[in-house]
Amino acid sequence: MNYKYTDISKAVQENNISQLEIIYTDFPNLFFEDYNGDFLSAIHYIAAYGNEQMLEWLYTKIKFNIDYSNGKGTALGIACSYGNIDTAQWFLSHKAKIDGQYLDILSPLLEAVIGGHTKIVKLLIEYKANVNRMHLRSGLLPLDYAKSRGFTEIARLLKSKGAKALSQLPDWVDNPIEGVGILTYITV
Repeated sequence: MNYKYTDISKAVQENNISQLEIIYTDFPNLFFEDYNGDFLSAIHYIAAYGNEQMLEWLYTKIKFNIDYSNGKGTALGIACSYGNIDTAQWFLSHKAKIDGQYLDILSPLLEAVIGGHTKIVKLLIEYKANVNRMHLRSGLLPLDYAKSRGFTEIARLLKSKGAKALSQLPDWVDNPIEGVGILTYITV
């Protein structure tokens, strides 16, 4: 049979690891290079909709790059965005980069904050996520997003770990916020 990425999606949604095994045996590249779905790879799809058993199964087949993003977000970021705490924990236990890749527009923490996923925000903070990692396009910080969306518990958590918001940024000159790439050199 000639499988497509939609067959992977269906197997993940049905929690059917045996079907994933069949697809992988016939077309292993479909999980990585040849994946053409809405996500960057099958790993990203599993991060959103699957579970840690699926990730562990695939990881035993091939030690894939846990932090693969191509600037479009890591699988950890996708797990955080979709509120999948089980897969987020799996990626963290396998040493995924807590703040994502430097070219990613959003960090996993920003993904969780924007989605209002309080438990994942707590988890990422426990793993020492940078609470002041900027959105690379808007320049906004996690606390800005929490406040603007009315996520008061998330805002409280972020503030308790030293998070800043744009309304507080004039003190950057005295207390620089760690940025990414060129943002490291921007001051107000």
